[in-house]
Amino acid sequence: MAADIFIKSAGLSPNPVIAGAAVTISVEIGDRVSALADHDGSLITDTDGMGLWIPEGALVLADHDGVFLVDEGKNMIESEE
Repeated sequence: MAADIFIKSAGLSPNPVIAGAAVTISVEIGDRVSALADHDGSLITDTDGMGLWIPEGALVLADHDGVFLVDEGKNMIESEE
């Protein structure tokens, strides 16, 4: 089963923790993205060497910088669900 969220970072306060004291655990939730890979599991990259991914909630392809990929006719490249 795929995760519904992506935990970008986590923190513990106070740090170090004192036994018996209250602590706060905080997490930063990030956007979940689907990276593209070939049949060997190697990430597919653009000409800058950055990974290609499918933005969450969209079926168009984008590079690492969030720039949508287009074909020679300047049409966005879409994926199939």
